[in-house]
Amino acid sequence: LLIRENLPLNLVSKESFYEFVYNLDSIFTISCEKTVKQLIHITYNNSTNLLKQQLESTSKTMIWDTKEYLRVKYDVLTRWNSSFLAWERLLLVRDYIDIVLIMLSKDNTPDAHQNYNRLKKIMLTDNEWNLISNLTNLLGPFNEYSEYFSGSEYVTISMMYPLINTLIVKLCPITQDFHSTLDFNSNDIAFDDDLKYKDNEEETIIGPKK
Repeated sequence: LLIRENLPLNLVSKESFYEFVYNLDSIFTISCEKTVKQLIHITYNNSTNLLKQQLESTSKTMIWDTKEYLRVKYDVLTRWNSSFLAWERLLLVRDYIDIVLIMLSKDNTPDAHQNYNRLKKIMLTDNEWNLISNLTNLLGPFNEYSEYFSGSEYVTISMMYPLINTLIVKLCPITQDFHSTLDFNSNDIAFDDDLKYKDNEEETIIGPKK
């Protein structure tokens, strides 16, 4: 109860706590504060070891389920999509980074403590992870089409225009307001001058010669 509710240890020495426990179980004996501290220390060590074993077992299972080892990618100045690929890989190994961070925090050796502080210092925040996720979603189509063009022997305009139009639709979809700008059922005369000019031009071309 003390651990779960994050209560102070001196609570066990208060009379109100004795009354509370007595109402729950009249034959239960409450330990003194010193004994409670010892029990918490022993239980903490046991729980830490169990948690560490569970994390190690989970991490090994995840590694064995992976067909190949995933390494972090780096930016390359000569490749525009290197940042996208690095962010995409970083999102893929995020869970493994969290596991390593937790395992280091449970290790009491000096090296593990030092590595934990170093990793904790450069660890991304939730907002930064969300930003990377949004950026990869935005740049994903560009990377897909870049790889498509790279695999083509002849990149022609006939291939580029449809893909560019697809990108425009994905990034700037046509809204309903765009369709409502023109009303063909109204008596709007915005194009009357153009139609009149066209009619006059046709009359000049097909009209009878004077």
